[in-house]
Amino acid sequence: MPIEVVDRGVGAPLVGPAVVRIGPDRTLLDAPWEMIGCIVANVWRDERVAGGWVRVEWPVDVRSLRPIAPLDLHLGHMLELSAQQYARGAAHHAIVVDVDPQRMVLVGAGSAAMALAMHHNAVDAWRRAELLDTAKVWRERIAGPAGR
Repeated sequence: MPIEVVDRGVGAPLVGPAVVRIGPDRTLLDAPWEMIGCIVANVWRDERVAGGWVRVEWPVDVRSLRPIAPLDLHLGHMLELSAQQYARGAAHHAIVVDVDPQRMVLVGAGSAAMALAMHHNAVDAWRRAELLDTAKVWRERIAGPAGR
């Protein structure tokens, strides 16, 4: 069941993208930005809940203690990564910018609000690419096979 959260504001900057390998059992083989033992959660806006944000933590493998990536992980997912640092909790936000069964690529955001803006940009870019691909297929169908 989703739990309510609020935007925790700007975390420490995350430098560069993080490439995180995903094992055959869907556990994360690498810690994003060397955040060893981090908790990973999907977050999204939902005005129906207090604070306007929903957060769902990924399960953790009991043997390896690594987060388990969901099967429906895809471009544009907003993630919150939390870990204990310097005796206090640190939360970072990121967007999935590329994913396949063996790895995901994350780009850090300074806050959940920034991650939301990045999410919308990623989804819009994907939609434009899909429309261009569809238009290309229809142009080829209308023109017929080459050499006619």
